[in-house]
Amino acid sequence: MIAENFQNSFETAKGAFVANDAKSAQEWIDRALRLNGQDKAAYDLSVRIGVLPEVLRLYQLAAEAEIQNQQSDLQKYLQRIVTLDPMRQDISSQLAALTEQLKQARYNRHLRQATQYIAAENTRTARQEVNKAKALYPARQAISALFDQIDAIERTKRINTMLEEIQALKSQDNWPKVLALYEHILREDNSNRAAINGREKANKIIAANNRAIKILNNQHRLQDAKVHQKTLEFVELIKPLSQDSQTLSDTIVTLEQRLELWQKKNKVVVFSDGKSMIIVRRVGRIGPVTQKSIQLKPGKYDFECSRDGFKSKIVEHFVPPGQSGTSVKITCDVRI
Repeated sequence: MIAENFQNSFETAKGAFVANDAKSAQEWIDRALRLNGQDKAAYDLSVRIGVLPEVLRLYQLAAEAEIQNQQSDLQKYLQRIVTLDPMRQDISSQLAALTEQLKQARYNRHLRQATQYIAAENTRTARQEVNKAKALYPARQAISALFDQIDAIERTKRINTMLEEIQALKSQDNWPKVLALYEHILREDNSNRAAINGREKANKIIAANNRAIKILNNQHRLQDAKVHQKTLEFVELIKPLSQDSQTLSDTIVTLEQRLELWQKKNKVVVFSDGKSMIIVRRVGRIGPVTQKSIQLKPGKYDFECSRDGFKSKIVEHFVPPGQSGTSVKITCDVRI
């Protein structure tokens, strides 16, 4: 009898619950629990009935929000209903669909805003918007495409900044730093034509100046006619580059001056005893003299004297470029 009364009370409570009659449902479920307080189904139903008034109020609010197209409020009310009564599968499904719809709307809004910021080249804010969209849908291709656009704008800005810095460095004639910046640009964009051409010119100017300085540091080699001629040809080859580098221009001027000095003969005074025969190897005969002035191009020379009955002697003498009046004293004074 008790079991039958419990079942009747339980079923009546269920019917009232389905009919949204919270008061009647509460009365019948209380009666059922008095008859069998250990029944789990009855207990679970009592919990749902207990929150039914609030659920019904939220249903009403959700309906009004839906009519007014207040999607965020609708989501809030549906979430509260599911929290109070997780067994309402229809609401859970509606909430899931609405949540996905709102998520997609937020995603689209972030993409629109990112696109606007990209158009204005405000990459910092654009990147923030794309990151927000990425947090919603990490794997979507549109995310990568927008990041690529942002990266391209920022890369262009960096390159333009470096190109401006390069112009300032050119005016300072700082070609090593110019070259370093062109190399940096090409790491950013290996097809940048301005950087490719600029790097080529910078390398030529640096190489030309380095070679010219090396020649100046070893200018004794200019005594050799072939070296002298090749150096003249080299100077003519690099002269056009000097229009872009005052340092190279100054180096070329110095080198041309040294080339001229190495070709200009200087007076050399030879002193001897008037008995020894004096020659300059690979140049010619001076003869037996006590004092004689001769003209020689700069360089290293071997003066040799010979005399019957005496040992020959060789004296090495260097004629500096641009310096006239050096002297050589050579005499055969050691008997055989």
